[in-house]
Amino acid sequence: MQDDSKETPEHAPVARETFPTALPPLDPFREGMERLFRAFAMPEMNWRSGNVQNAGTLGFRIDVSETETEIQVVADLPGVDKQSIDVTLEQGLLRIRAEKSSDTSASDRTWHIVERSYGALSRAIRVPDGVDPEAVNATFKDGLLTISLRKPKELATKARKIAVSVG
Repeated sequence: MQDDSKETPEHAPVARETFPTALPPLDPFREGMERLFRAFAMPEMNWRSGNVQNAGTLGFRIDVSETETEIQVVADLPGVDKQSIDVTLEQGLLRIRAEKSSDTSASDRTWHIVERSYGALSRAIRVPDGVDPEAVNATFKDGLLTISLRKPKELATKARKIAVSVG
């Protein structure tokens, strides 16, 4: 009769890891919730150092560019009616607000998939001090809102290349 209570090192059971070696990616719901909380923690962005990771969390995406004399903001607002767009510049903060209406309220249909978003949209962008609110222009065409802000004179000066000497 053989004693099975003793285990030799060659026949010892192999311990299995109970935790995965790499963390699985976050599920889409959790990622969305984290983006939402980050958006509320940082509801505005600077015009030059925008947080790309935070882009689009408040309902629409924007592009911000500049020339020597102006800053341009282009907002992607497909399906938004021009009448619902509100653009304000106050105390160095450019705010873009809009409302996107739902067309899924038709009672003669059964909706199976509704993926498009509806409701209030809002973004805020900090712009340089001295931007004149009277010198801001906004146009809306084909779902794109383009806002042009004239730079203050101290920012509109041409850049000068500075020679670097050795020693």
